[in-house]
Parts: sequence; structure tokens; C-alpha cells
Amino acid sequence: MTTASMGAATRPVASLGTSLQRVRCIRPVFIEQMVSSLAKHGQLTPTVAVERNQKLELIDGFKRHAAARQLGLATLTVSVVTLDEVSQWVAMLTLNRGLARMTELEEALVIREVVQTGLTQMRVAQLLGKHESWVSRRMGLVERLHPELVEGMRLGLLHPGVARRLLVLPPGNQLQVSTAAQSARLGPRDTELLVSLWQRA
Repeated sequence: MTTASMGAATRPVASLGTSLQRVRCIRPVFIEQMVSSLAKHGQLTPTVAVERNQKLELIDGFKRHAAARQLGLATLTVSVVTLDEVSQWVAMLTLNRGLARMTELEEALVIREVVQTGLTQMRVAQLLGKHESWVSRRMGLVERLHPELVEGMRLGLLHPGVARRLLVLPPGNQLQVSTAAQSARLGPRDTELLVSLWQRA
């Protein structure tokens, strides 16, 4: 993993690409909160970007970028780092630990990007300092879960714990059981029971 920093500098908001935002689940309410924060306090921390094809691509600070555009701000403070393709995804996970950590789905989407570069799940686990089962569980959320349920997680409508309980079912049946679980407002444990009853039937 290669990394080097060019320090923080003011950059035009319009010059910052957001193609890597495809792995983030940024809801409008989060952007509105950031709009309020930026308007009241200004930018407290730099966004982080990598250079790709002579263009800056954000790896952290998507909410700040969206809020800046809403506020009509011309510039943001950006820390530019030099990272290869794998390292940019690892950095994205590293920058979003602690209270501002990613959701399980976001972690899963990032891990899928890393695996698609050709790395094994074992190697990905080593890079992230995680157990291979941690990587495998998250990959399951995007590989074995019905696309409609993945989108439900992205929008915050489906709890990750409930989604994991549905993975043992065929994709079509996942939708049926998910609908029943959400209608009854079941949590992960009760959903597991519902899945078990469905399997017996």
C-alpha cells in the first residue's frame, strides 16, 4: 500500500470528483445536518482526495462536498494523498472509524471494490486488520442478498441484522420474508425465528 500526502490546500468545489461515492449511503438528512454545520461553524476538517487522471477524486468528505454545493461555496479545504487503487479503499475505511464509522453495507460495498481488484478475501482481511469471517460476512450482504433488499439497506429501511438473517434463503423468498418481517416490525432475533419457521414449512 503506497501513501503520501501533499498537505491541505483550498480547491474549487467544482474540481472535486465524487465517483467513489458509489460505496456510500448518504441520505438527505445527513446532508442537511452538514449544511447547518458548515453554515454555522465553517469547514472544521479537510476533505481527502486522491489524484486520478489529473483530476481530484474524493475518498472522504462527500457530505461536506454536497453541503458546500447547496450553500454555493466556491472552495473547500482538501488534503490530497497519493494512493493506489487498493489503498484508496482501505483509506476510506480507515478514515471512517469510531463514531463516524461506515454502515455495514458501506463496508461491504468498499470490500467488494477491493476484491474486484483481484485480491482474495484473506488478503483483504490482512490489509484491514480484520478476521476473514468479518470480510466474508460483509461480502455476503452484497453477493447473496436480493438487490431490492440491498437498496433497502442503502436507504436505511432494512436493518443489517435482519438482512443477515435472510441470507440463508433464496433471493425470491428473501423478499417475501423481509416483507413479512418489516410489516410486523421484527428485529433480527425474531426474523431469525421467522426464517426458521419458513424453512420448516
